[in-house]
Amino acid sequence: MLTFLLPYSALSTRAGVSLKELGIPESSENKTLLEKENKTGEAFDEAVNQSLDNFIAYADKTSIVWSILFFEDTIRKLAIGKDY
Repeated sequence: MLTFLLPYSALSTRAGVSLKELGIPESSENKTLLEKENKTGEAFDEAVNQSLDNFIAYADKTSIVWSILFFEDTIRKLAIGKDY
């Protein structure tokens, strides 16, 4: 999911912000793009979850822990943004 969200961190690191709050026009084209993005995101999330359900059993426990810590640190850095 990080690869899906990372490009948008330049716009905002807060959840639930509106186009208007970001200074983006709320045109029908932009709303259509958001709807398409939501559908694409749901399909991407489902595909990743299915893959992980099948493959995670083959991962080394140490690698799983390190990957969780890595993503936790990355998310923390995104959350604090410019203050980091």
